[in-house]
Amino acid sequence: MKNWCKLIKLDKHDVAVMRLSTTEDGEHVQVIGRFPGGQFIKTASFDDQIESANKFFKEFNKKNAVKLVEELDKLLEKEDV
Repeated sequence: MKNWCKLIKLDKHDVAVMRLSTTEDGEHVQVIGRFPGGQFIKTASFDDQIESANKFFKEFNKKNAVKLVEELDKLLEKEDV
């Protein structure tokens, strides 16, 4: 599969987005954010909806990645308290 992975570069952290497909488990898109001391991995599952998974992968952009990182930063700050 061509264009199955992309890296969205942000100021503080980078976010990897991978398009995964298996005949057994269906269609998936995995989003990975790396942080000091760990990483966040979220997998969006689309059953056998290839078009929906492709659209999600294609449309996941810098704006989505920034929002994700901001929310994760808030969660990490709460754990430091």
